Amino acid sequence: MPEDKNLNSEPKIEPKLEKPITDQEKISVSETEKQEKIDQGLEKISQKEEKIIEKIQEGGDGDERMGATGIMPVSVLQKHKEREKKIEEVLAQDLDEFYLSMGEEKRMEFKVVGEKTARTINTMIETGKVHAKKIIELIRKWLSIVPGINKFFVEQQAKIKTDKIMQIKKE
Repeated sequence: MPEDKNLNSEPKIEPKLEKPITDQEKISVSETEKQEKIDQGLEKISQKEEKIIEKIQEGGDGDERMGATGIMPVSVLQKHKEREKKIEEVLAQDLDEFYLSMGEEKRMEFKVVGEKTARTINTMIETGKVHAKKIIELIRKWLSIVPGINKFFVEQQAKIKTDKIMQIKKE
């Protein structure tokens, strides 16, 4: 009696998907994950920045930049603010037309996120953990708030502004 090969082997069950996952969906998932990681990094930097500001305001010790007296020199704080102002100016360059074309809500969002981006970049420079790629991502995210902006323009502006910010870092 011949053996039946199908009796001894287990049937293959293939899962059925409601619809196949397209390449575009794979990309959007990875972009979403990338954006979440950027947001998490921004939160960490913001938390570190807040701690630094609290210590400056308290005049407490524990920060490597504090002197023997426990109070940060005014010149260091002044340099920090001046550098942040320069970064804000670099970020704002060549964007007047876009800013004026936005609605009031978008303007406020754009301004707040721009200021946060400048603070984040300044903190990165202050701590010495500045990477051009990270700055480009921050600027891209900020510029993407502008409705209907060309993605190639965003990329170009992000690179130009990053180069200028890296020059500020060297000063």
